[in-house]
Amino acid sequence: HYDYGLRNLKAVLNMAGSIKRADPSTNEEVILMRALRDMNLPKFIKDDEHLFRLLLSDLFPSLELPVSEIGDLNAALECELHNAGLQTHPFLILKIGQLYDSKLTRHCNMLVGSTLSGKSTAWKMLAKAKTSLARSNLEEYVPVTSYVINPKSVTLTELYGAYDLTTFEWADGILSTIFKACAESNKRDEKWVLFDGPIDAMWIESMNSVMDDNKILTLINGDRIPLTSSMSLLFEVEDLRVASPATVSRAGMIYLDQSEMGFKPFLESWLDRFFGDQAEVRTFQGGLFEKYVPKVLEYKACSCTEPVEISDFNAIISLTQLYENLHTEENGLDIDASIQTYCPLAEKWFVFALTWSVMAAVDEAGRKRLDVYLRDLEALFPPTHTIYDYYCDPKKADFELWESTLTTWRPRRGEAFFRMIVPTTDSVRHLFIFQRVVSSKHNLLVVGSTGVGKTVQVMGLLSEVSTATSKLTINFSATTKSSTLQDIVESSMEKRSKDKLGPLGGKQLLIFVDDFNMPQKTSAESPFQPPLELLRLWMDYSGWYDRLKCAWRFVLDTQLVAAMAPPSGGRAVICSRTQARFHLVNITTPEDSQLTRIFESILAPKLQEFDNEIKPMGRPLAQATIGLYRHVMDVFLPTPEKSHYQFNLRDVAKVVQGTLLAKKQHFDTSQSIIRLWAHECMRVFADRFLEDASDDTGKFINILSTRMRDNFEEDWDTIMDGVDDLRYGPIVCSFMDENAEGLPYEEIRDLVRLTQRCEDKLEDYNLEPKLINMNLVLFRDAVRHICRIHRILMMPRGSAMLVGVGGSGRQSLARLASYIAEIDVFTIEITKQYRVTEWHEDIKLLFEKTGVLDKATLFLFSDTQLKEQAFLEDINNILSSGEIPNLYTKDELPAIYDGVRQRAASAGFDGTSGKLWSFFVESIRSNLHLVLAMSPVGSALRTRCRFYPGLINNTTIDWFHRWPADALAAVGSAFLNSLTLDSDDTRKRLSTVFSLIHLSAQRASDQMLQELKRHNYITPTHYLELVREYRVILNEKRAELGNARDKLENGLAKLIEARDGVQVMSVELEKKKVVCAQSQKDCENLLVEIVSERRIADEQRKQVEGDSERIGKEEIECKAIADDAEAELNVALPALEKAMAEVQKLDKSAISEVKAYKSPPKQVETVLAAVMILFTKQTDWNTAKKVLGEANFLQSIKSYDKDNVSPATMKKIKGYVSHAEFKPEAVGAVSKAAGALCIWVHAIYIYANVAKEVAPKRARLKGAQESLAVKQSSLRKAQEELAEVTAKVNRLKQKYDDSVGEKNRLRAE
Repeated sequence: HYDYGLRNLKAVLNMAGSIKRADPSTNEEVILMRALRDMNLPKFIKDDEHLFRLLLSDLFPSLELPVSEIGDLNAALECELHNAGLQTHPFLILKIGQLYDSKLTRHCNMLVGSTLSGKSTAWKMLAKAKTSLARSNLEEYVPVTSYVINPKSVTLTELYGAYDLTTFEWADGILSTIFKACAESNKRDEKWVLFDGPIDAMWIESMNSVMDDNKILTLINGDRIPLTSSMSLLFEVEDLRVASPATVSRAGMIYLDQSEMGFKPFLESWLDRFFGDQAEVRTFQGGLFEKYVPKVLEYKACSCTEPVEISDFNAIISLTQLYENLHTEENGLDIDASIQTYCPLAEKWFVFALTWSVMAAVDEAGRKRLDVYLRDLEALFPPTHTIYDYYCDPKKADFELWESTLTTWRPRRGEAFFRMIVPTTDSVRHLFIFQRVVSSKHNLLVVGSTGVGKTVQVMGLLSEVSTATSKLTINFSATTKSSTLQDIVESSMEKRSKDKLGPLGGKQLLIFVDDFNMPQKTSAESPFQPPLELLRLWMDYSGWYDRLKCAWRFVLDTQLVAAMAPPSGGRAVICSRTQARFHLVNITTPEDSQLTRIFESILAPKLQEFDNEIKPMGRPLAQATIGLYRHVMDVFLPTPEKSHYQFNLRDVAKVVQGTLLAKKQHFDTSQSIIRLWAHECMRVFADRFLEDASDDTGKFINILSTRMRDNFEEDWDTIMDGVDDLRYGPIVCSFMDENAEGLPYEEIRDLVRLTQRCEDKLEDYNLEPKLINMNLVLFRDAVRHICRIHRILMMPRGSAMLVGVGGSGRQSLARLASYIAEIDVFTIEITKQYRVTEWHEDIKLLFEKTGVLDKATLFLFSDTQLKEQAFLEDINNILSSGEIPNLYTKDELPAIYDGVRQRAASAGFDGTSGKLWSFFVESIRSNLHLVLAMSPVGSALRTRCRFYPGLINNTTIDWFHRWPADALAAVGSAFLNSLTLDSDDTRKRLSTVFSLIHLSAQRASDQMLQELKRHNYITPTHYLELVREYRVILNEKRAELGNARDKLENGLAKLIEARDGVQVMSVELEKKKVVCAQSQKDCENLLVEIVSERRIADEQRKQVEGDSERIGKEEIECKAIADDAEAELNVALPALEKAMAEVQKLDKSAISEVKAYKSPPKQVETVLAAVMILFTKQTDWNTAKKVLGEANFLQSIKSYDKDNVSPATMKKIKGYVSHAEFKPEAVGAVSKAAGALCIWVHAIYIYANVAKEVAPKRARLKGAQESLAVKQSSLRKAQEELAEVTAKVNRLKQKYDDSVGEKNRLRAE
């Protein structure tokens, strides 16, 4: 942060000018010396400050400047420090004065210094002092209003503003909103825009025009916001290591060295606040700090290692907070008691607090060293164990072992393995410390390597909090964004007032952030973690900005607990400013005795069900597993190629979990249990090993053999007697006997029987209508992979990561294993438009299936489906916690609660939304099995595992190695089965050749990698393509050679046939010459006959054509008469057809309805009378009923002779149809059957009238047609005679043509 450019020179001159104008009589050397001192001295570190003072004294040897005085401001500062309970330390007063002087000449200043050096206190006290003086009506001072921003907690667009890419509307950012509000404000005050966060070129370069003399903020939309005289910029930063020189030169620098004040002023203020009323107690407590703290800090710095280093000041803050919480009357510390009783117990509690604050961050070796050192300082602890193993018992007023608080633990019958939490010394003491820190309303950071139980122990803390406190768990990953974090937290909040947010229901909120240091740093040029910067902004200022409204929001009643592993791989070193806000506790790896107790407590009750030979094996199994884990950790270290060689205590738990699956019916000897244990160790540890020159599997077997000898006094070869492959170990699975109860976990010695079982299941799979057929060859390695995957799926919360190149069978074998386990498979379908929104919709369907419908489901996900990194972040969350934050909107949650309410009530959960959601998540975790199909090609897998630790920590890795020679040969033979070959031996030799070709290509690729450092991947897909291409080429060549053979054979046959034909044709030629002469003579005779017959035919044709023309005219006249008659009939036919349609609807029931009338309605009687007239019957009702009762009545209606109705009948009917009431509508309203008959009467009447008029025309038409028929008959006879003559001529012509043709053919031959 040092800068000596022209801008610095200009600042010195400005300072000198202001001094000269204030007092023109001042010596100019004094003015220059003071300006140089005041503009440069604030930026120097302690050593450089001394050199600069010497340099000034050399330049101005005769001058000595007094210390700058700030007049009334000094008294106001002391008053504000006193009100805040702080010490008036000279260094702090000096730095506040330097900040005041720098702000007089610069509108942009930076407070630089390590964390807890007093930067925030300096500007806050200056602002409060100036505000206090303004309230005292001093004209030169005005109130100060500060606007705090952490620029790295938001994105650049959220900071400055941006265009909406969909609407192209401009939206201001947080900074531009603040600048506009300050520039437009007419309030008489100082407006300090404070940037409390890291500085990098990504955002600060846009501030250059504001920081220099232009004082204008220019936005990309063209807005130019000026910096008014009341506005100024203030930066609070730890360092400027990634800031450009242009940035440094534009600001005044005030450097605060943390070593100048240290932690003593803080300690004095704390002692005054907590023990100020009791002088004797305060003196004693101060003595305790002097006695222990400096020495322990010095020894720790020299001799101990902290996985995550904490500063001395941070350690002291943690000590005072913890000690203050422990210093209660319940713990025997009563200040009003006698000093002789109080002091010994107070010292013990102090040392206990010292142990779990100042000394809580060291590793295992550091704990041992500090144990020895603290005992040398004061012999307070009993001689056995370490100081970390004791707690202060207020009843006994002495130290007691944490172990004494433990009780005997036994797992409940049927309890899930992941719910078995065995209380240990570590869990009890850590829970106590965690509860104390949380109850004191301070933030807690739990540090420890992967698998030591950080999450489990924090979850234990969360389960112990009161019902008045809500819990929220957040899992960080490399791609976690600050906006995502803010959305997750605010989703658990409700609005309490205009600018205040608080937990739902007025509760307190305890947030647990796992993998706290996982968020990826922005870039190498900006090595900061935005989510952590957002949390620090909230911890320092109790809120953050609404990203949409750009307004400040206070976040109330919220506390933070975080857990993380030490920095390594994808885990970054967190900012020390953020870390200083936490009480840090390092959880060391449990001692072997503790681990043995844990796993023995789990194993022993299970083994009591077995024979006496097996019952005492709980402790040896636990010790062997832990010893194996320690050895594996030392031997198999992660490298760039073996980045997945990451082991933790979860792996030990997986081995024990698998061993617990044993049943006494199938494992009845100690050797069988040892084989099962070896199998579980192979599956958990060895299945991830690579096959390379280092032979990691062989090394692991040697380690396993050593464990067997040391813990079980058994030899590897003896234990594995009868095992198919010693490098693979025994095969244990649970799907051989599907008729057995509970699918027993048993060892399989018969690999052929196991293979047949898998093939049967594959056949059943292919017969399923909804499943796509899989053409698989189940060679030995494939069967083993099926057993591995099936084992994982049968484990509660079991998930797998299958790693292998394309075509190795990862997805196919996972589908088959899932089918065997009777678990549904869920996959996503990638499309061109598939994005996060579609992904979340698919995940909702998956969660509904597993969480609401309670169906066991395998989620099969391949790295080829990874269109966005957000997919992996969600998968990491599912693996870690079983849920995706903010996946559901508030409107979608009630449907989920209703879906699980009944099952939750049956499981003993109450109906609150929190409990229902917990049950929903538990259902998901119980039913959902993730299987990730990953490729090891390139660095993608390594990067993903580094960024998303859940991919390794929460899955079992199964590495798909290269196919061995026997597998290649088996696949080749299977693909050649459809080919017709000479013999099975030929097929076997061909498959062997394919295998040799593939293996030679792999060896060549390995050699190229070794010599040229270039990768060339030979995958099973290439092998399958080789076999397929051979089949294609073989079929093509067979077809090509077959066609050539057929062509040759056909050609030879044609040549032979031609030779024989020539011989026969020579004999026939002579015979045909005679025939040809006779044909010539016959042709001439036929020609004479044809000419004669053609002349007769022509004469008859002319006569027939004349007759045909006359008859055609008569046909036209007949047609005209017929059309005229037909047109008149067409008037009546539609009505008749409609009537017959109505009659067709009548049935016996309708007629019976009419007949049933004893005294029918008038309309019905009228209709029936008209009907009777048409049938020439009497019109009375009795006659009508009688006719209606006839069986063929309806048929007689339908077949009525409408063309022969007599004129008398027509006359009678006319009287009816012309009557006004004889209408179908009126009659139909009384009786539908009578209405239909009415329509029929009308139709018959209309038709008969028309037919009467058409009758003469029909008679004339009949006469014309009869005459036409006679003439047509005569014409047809003439045409037939013509046709006969014509046919005769044609036959003669054809005969002549045939004769000519035969003659010509014979001549040609």
